[in-house]
Amino acid sequence: MTGRASPVRARWSVSTIFFVNGAVLASWVPHIPAVKAAHALGDGALGLVLLSMAAGSVLALTLAGWLVGRIGSRATTSMAAIALCLTLPLPILSPAIPLLALSLVLVGASNATLDVAMNAQAVLVEREYGRPIMSSFHGLFSLGGLAGAALAGLAIGLGVPPAYHVVVSAVVALLAVGRALRWLVPSDAADASASPVFARPSGVLFGLGVLAFFGLLAEGAMADWSAVYLRDTLETTPAVAAAGFAAFSLAMAAGRFAATAWSACSGPAGCSAHRGRWPPAGSAARSSWARRPPPWSGVGSSASASRTSSPCSSARRDMCAGSRPAPHLPRSRP
Repeated sequence: MTGRASPVRARWSVSTIFFVNGAVLASWVPHIPAVKAAHALGDGALGLVLLSMAAGSVLALTLAGWLVGRIGSRATTSMAAIALCLTLPLPILSPAIPLLALSLVLVGASNATLDVAMNAQAVLVEREYGRPIMSSFHGLFSLGGLAGAALAGLAIGLGVPPAYHVVVSAVVALLAVGRALRWLVPSDAADASASPVFARPSGVLFGLGVLAFFGLLAEGAMADWSAVYLRDTLETTPAVAAAGFAAFSLAMAAGRFAATAWSACSGPAGCSAHRGRWPPAGSAARSSWARRPPPWSGVGSSASASRTSSPCSSARRDMCAGSRPAPHLPRSRP
C-alpha cells in the first residue's frame, strides 16, 4: 500500500485481524474432546498437552515487544496473523502426542505474537480516532470466537471430519487476513537494541498485571476445558459442547462492546470498577431457572468475570504513574 490508510479503513483492517484471531482459536477449541479421544488422553495428560500452548505463548510474549520494535507492529501483525492461520490445522492433523504438543507450542507462539502486535496497531487506530475504542476491538475478537465456535459446532453436527473443518477454516481465515493487511497502520521500527527485553514493573503496573492475569486465567480455562466438561462430564453431544464456548464468546463480546461506552463515560478506571459487578449478576441470572439450566449457561455466565479485564487493563497500563512504556510500543490516549 502506498500512503497512509484513512482511520476508517485502518479500523476495519485491525478489526478484521481481531475477528480472525478469535475465529481461528475458536475453530480449534470445540475439537479438543475429539483430540483427547483420538490420542486416548486422560484429563491429566490432556492438561499437560494443553500446557504446551501456554508455554509457547509465554516464550513468544517475552520477545514479541522486541520484535515489534525491530520491524514495526504492521510487519509483525502481518507475519503473526499468517502464521496463526497456517498453524490452525496442525493440532488436528498431528498423528502423535509429541507432534500434538509441538503444534500447540507453535499455535501459542503465533497467537501471543499477534496479540501484542495487533494491540499495538489498535492503539495507533485509537489515537487517530481520539476516543476510547479499544474494547470494541476486543469485542470483535469475542465475536470471532462466537462465529468460529458456532461454525465448528455446525460442522460437528453435520458430521464433517475435524481435519476438513480446520483446513477450510484456515484457508478462509488466510483470505480474510490477506485482504486486511494492506490497510494496517504504518509503524516505524524503533531502536529495539536500546531497550531491554525485560523490565521491572512499577507497583501499580504490577497490580494491573495481576488483574489481567486472573481475567485471562478464567478465559483460558474456559477455552481449554469448557468443551471437555460439557462433552465428558455432562455427556452432551459434540455440537452442544461447541455451543458452550460460543455462549462464552457471546457474553464476552457483549461486555466488551459495553466497555467501550463505559470507557468513554468514566474512563478505564470506571470500566474496571464496573467489571467487578458483573460476576454476581451472571450467577444470579443462571440461578433464576426453576429447573436445571441449559448446560451452556454456566459457561456463558462465567464470561462476565473476565470480559472487560483485558481491554481495560491495557488502557490503564499507559496511565500508570511512574511507568514507562517500551519505546517501540505506542501509548494510547487516556
